[in-house]
Amino acid sequence: MEYEVYFCIPTYPDDSTEVLAAFPRSIAEGDASPGKVLCFAHDDMHNEADIEFVLEAREATREEYENLLAEIKSIYNDTEIVVVDLEYFEGVVS
Repeated sequence: MEYEVYFCIPTYPDDSTEVLAAFPRSIAEGDASPGKVLCFAHDDMHNEADIEFVLEAREATREEYENLLAEIKSIYNDTEIVVVDLEYFEGVVS
């Protein structure tokens, strides 16, 4: 099995720079509510976010997301994690 993950840094009201991992396949497979995408973050663990919230975020750099990627890999250790870019994410949501 394989999970595609898009890492971004949204604009939070408290100016935090927490990295958010969005799973674009959750949109295509109907695992998320309409207009939402399944996400993962250190503080919130699994949750949903508005697709627009993710699209308005800036793409995280490898250095910024590497800790969260390691955490995701430790949870889904039997799954290949494929990091995708904004262009790929936009293609899934359009």
